[in-house]
Amino acid sequence: MFGLAFCPYSAALFFGMLIPLAVRVSEGYFLPLFFGMGVNVPILIYTGMLYFGARRAKRTMQKISHSWTLLSRILGAVLISVGVSYIIPYLLPDMSIEWIPYVVGGSVLVLTFFREAQKSDSTEI
Repeated sequence: MFGLAFCPYSAALFFGMLIPLAVRVSEGYFLPLFFGMGVNVPILIYTGMLYFGARRAKRTMQKISHSWTLLSRILGAVLISVGVSYIIPYLLPDMSIEWIPYVVGGSVLVLTFFREAQKSDSTEI
């Protein structure tokens, strides 16, 4: 019944073709058993893969969410510095500042790593 609930077509095959065939053939009482295993085993395998995949995905998302704060700070600083480097030439045409995004991004990266190192040192104590 579990497998038949997932696919109505298999219910039509079971009651429309398999049961009449099982009645006509000697030792046909094994046919519904094999049909049930053939219908349910793939569903159980798929459910198991879904369950274990969800557990693995949860662990992966926890790791990603921890590093996302670090990454979002770095990307935010780099994007702001890129915007500033595009605006400054219109305000001060004589000044060349293509290096600003690299300096700002690197400094934010270094500061963020130092902050994370201090957090990890304070949690270990």
